[in-house]
Amino acid sequence: MQSRKHFSHLPNSHVLEEALEIEAKRTISTYDHFPRFDLFISWMKAININIDFFENQKHWQDLIAQGNELREQVALKTISAIKNKDTKLISILVDIENYLSEEHSIPKDIDILFVFGSKDIGRIQKAVNTIYKKNNVNKILITGGSRYDSQEKSESEAKVFREEAIKLGVPKEKIIIESESITIADNVRSGLNLLDTLNIEYKNIATMVSWFAQRRAWVHLKKYTNEVDIICVNSDPKSKELSPGEWYKYETGVNVIFSEFLKMKMAVMIDTA
Repeated sequence: MQSRKHFSHLPNSHVLEEALEIEAKRTISTYDHFPRFDLFISWMKAININIDFFENQKHWQDLIAQGNELREQVALKTISAIKNKDTKLISILVDIENYLSEEHSIPKDIDILFVFGSKDIGRIQKAVNTIYKKNNVNKILITGGSRYDSQEKSESEAKVFREEAIKLGVPKEKIIIESESITIADNVRSGLNLLDTLNIEYKNIATMVSWFAQRRAWVHLKKYTNEVDIICVNSDPKSKELSPGEWYKYETGVNVIFSEFLKMKMAVMIDTA
């Protein structure tokens, strides 16, 4: 069992050995799975932030530390430029939004409906009501080891989502849960490894996650699968501050999107995306 509480806490050697043993049996991805960073760099240049912290780091810890030091400055400069109707910056931010949140048409037959855990019960409700009930879904994979609420004895997000899915009419045998993961990368790797352990085959995966984390989920899935269609479907935003077309007006929204690129850059540096 993992006892990690934060992404900076690395898995222990036993957990890594188990994961690598399963992943070694999987066909290596031949897909171009690397994220784009040109839009992020354009954003930083547009608000006069030196990009050396992003482009010239050798260690992911330094990237995250220096990124955190710049977080407040990035938010203040971005919001100020938006208030001054900086059309060039707005265009860049809209392109960033579209890149992160790209969705796909949902096919009638879905092998795996992959629902990432969150504190928002609306995510599993949307996954069941708009995807599971309207299409032929073989299995629903729910991941997420974080506590659903602040109570220490609270169930994991994955377990809470499973109970909600059952209440909504999904047969228990249709649901697979992984309730240890705490990051998008954990969710992807542990979820896929669980499917392999259970000998569940799949040719496509439909993902349900927040719009701003959708690209990050995609690059991790493309890293660890080959010749598998990844169908992206966004969960609904929880607040105006994290909504498309609005996020760049708020400190919370700017911080979240800024962090998405730091996390994707970190993933490339440690070879998980």
